[in-house]
Amino acid sequence: MEKCIIESETNDSKKGETRTMKPLSLRIDHEPLSRHHYLHVYAEGEMTDGTVQRLEDALQFCIEDSTTGVVVDLSEVTRIDTRALGILLSLMNRMDRKQILFFLKGVNERIGPMFRDTCCDSIFHCVHSEEEIRVCCENHMAGGESILPMRMP
Repeated sequence: MEKCIIESETNDSKKGETRTMKPLSLRIDHEPLSRHHYLHVYAEGEMTDGTVQRLEDALQFCIEDSTTGVVVDLSEVTRIDTRALGILLSLMNRMDRKQILFFLKGVNERIGPMFRDTCCDSIFHCVHSEEEIRVCCENHMAGGESILPMRMP
């Protein structure tokens, strides 16, 4: 299992105000799941316009030919904005073109409203456990339906 840790700290200014954001920390693990190879990205902090580009850059660098899935764990994300949702949508579409499964895990009560308010709750494929990921990967490899319906907290 290979690990990559990325931290980003920036200021977020809106309407003349400057506020220091909690840095977005990313840990990316290359993990085998059954006979599948996936990236598990653990995000912590604020995923906003000023920080989310690091996630996109890191995934571009870490995706390998053998990668069958990407899981972005948002359980420790305290804030997410529309720019971050846009980057996640872009990543999901890019992974889909490469036939790589893309999941969000741990959509919590702090960030869940943003998903609902922007109707992203009907777009992303969210999971709540490693077992759900394994089932999706197994079904995908067998040529079946790989995606579970989204369940928000």
